[in-house]
Amino acid sequence: MGYEDKIVNKHGEPTLPEDSEQLDILDALYATISAINNKKRLKILFTIANENKKNNSADLYASEIRRILYKNGLKISETAVGDFLKRLVAVDLLKKEKIKISGKSPLDVFEINPMGFNRIFLELENLRQDLIDWTYDFEKDGFDRENQCKITVINGVDGGKSFLLNCDDGEVKIGRFGQVSIDDPDYEKDIKLSNEYEAVTKVSKPHASLKFQRGKWFIYDGDNINGIYINNMALKVSNTQLHNKDLIKLAQGDKGVALLCSLN
Repeated sequence: MGYEDKIVNKHGEPTLPEDSEQLDILDALYATISAINNKKRLKILFTIANENKKNNSADLYASEIRRILYKNGLKISETAVGDFLKRLVAVDLLKKEKIKISGKSPLDVFEINPMGFNRIFLELENLRQDLIDWTYDFEKDGFDRENQCKITVINGVDGGKSFLLNCDDGEVKIGRFGQVSIDDPDYEKDIKLSNEYEAVTKVSKPHASLKFQRGKWFIYDGDNINGIYINNMALKVSNTQLHNKDLIKLAQGDKGVALLCSLN
């Protein structure tokens, strides 16, 4: 999807195209997230997953699930359990099957639906790629020289802030300010982040650094204990080449920082 495919609203602001297939995917993803955005439903889901893992042929009725939940400290009515199970079945995270028991009415049994989880992962990955594509499309006009690298912060207090690096900048350190002042000439070209990213090492002992070498941009591991992740994979080789649209995380969690790498 290129920039020319985008539409604008009455204020002249860019909006997403009305792609019905894409909207259907987003609606399905929202419904799934809404279904599990509840501690009790998550507890039910994990309970069934654990029981399936222990005994794949176990018949898990609503009453049996409720009994296990009670045993694990979650007191909940059988009606509520039934309602939660219906919600999880509706978004394909659980499979339901009727089992006939001699002399009794058929009963519903439940088990994890792996395909439902695979669909979530696929939808999230597609959404992640679309968001990166949209971000890059809006950001790409900022380049003014060849072989530049743009690092854009996409979470936390510095979200939206971009740093444009030139191929002749030498080593560019990345870290939070620490005690370094904003106008310190020794760190003029470095990427200095808010001290609210507590899991990120100070720029004086950088969490990571970037260099342009042999016509390519590389990331180097710095003096950190919380790790570097490229597209959610832990950095294993310090001098790892960066590619356009790579997602860089310095540490995981709320106290880390997520950065989008854009190359021209």
